[in-house]
Amino acid sequence: MPGDVVIHSSKLSYLPAFYFDRGLPQSFLLDPPGSSTDTLSPATQEILHVSGDENIEEASAGSDRVWYIVFQQSLDELESRGFQLHPDLDYLNNNFILTSNQTFDDVKLYLYAQPSN
Repeated sequence: MPGDVVIHSSKLSYLPAFYFDRGLPQSFLLDPPGSSTDTLSPATQEILHVSGDENIEEASAGSDRVWYIVFQQSLDELESRGFQLHPDLDYLNNNFILTSNQTFDDVKLYLYAQPSN
C-alpha cells in the first residue's frame, strides 16, 4: 500500500527480494562497519544500485506501515548474547503498533502500523 516500506534486517533477505521486485519500497540495514558481517562493499552496492540504511529509525522514517523481515538465527544470536529483544523490534514496538507476524521457515515477518492508522 502507499506509505508502506519493507525493511530487511539483513542484505541476505533484501538481495533476493530486490532482484524479484526492484520497484518495491524496500531497504536493508547496513552491517556494522568493519564487522565480520560487513561483506557488501560500497563498490558492489554502487554496481547493484542499492544502498542500505544506517538504522531502523532512518529506514522507517515517514512510513505508515513497516514490514520488517529478520532471520530467526539473528534473533537467536542476540538472545544468546543476553538481549531479551532485537533492538530493531524494540524500536518498532515503541514507535509503531504490531498488527501481525508470521514465520516462514527461518524467516520472521512483522507488520507494524503507525498508531493513528
